[in-house]
Amino acid sequence: MLRYLDIPLTWLVLGGVIVWGAGDAVPLRWLLGPVLGWALCGVGMALALIAALQLLLARTTLAPHATARHLVIQGLYALSRNPIYLGYAFFLAGLCMIWQAPYMVLVVPVYLYWITLRFVAPEEHRLTQNFGASYLAYTEATRRWL
Repeated sequence: MLRYLDIPLTWLVLGGVIVWGAGDAVPLRWLLGPVLGWALCGVGMALALIAALQLLLARTTLAPHATARHLVIQGLYALSRNPIYLGYAFFLAGLCMIWQAPYMVLVVPVYLYWITLRFVAPEEHRLTQNFGASYLAYTEATRRWL
């Protein structure tokens, strides 16, 4: 059962719950917060959805624990090796602004660190094993985040 819950989206929801709770506990009201927040959430979801669509169109897996069938290095993947997780981070930062808790943006680097340990590092290891020199050349040309 735990394996089914161990997906990046679960950790995004947990981060959102923490931010929501902190926003209620110590609100910091400012006028542009929600506007900026909705913009960040929109950008984040657009990144994640477009990147997911790219994987689907390439007929490879979206599951972080599964083995990729194809190496996707075009589109958003030419700008970042992890555009879905990056999109989730933008979304989480947006929630901080919407819920009037901008100080909780500190959750975002913690989220990225945890996602790197749980998903990115194992994915990179599998991709190196499966695609060898092609993947290593990609890692040299493309940053992990931005």
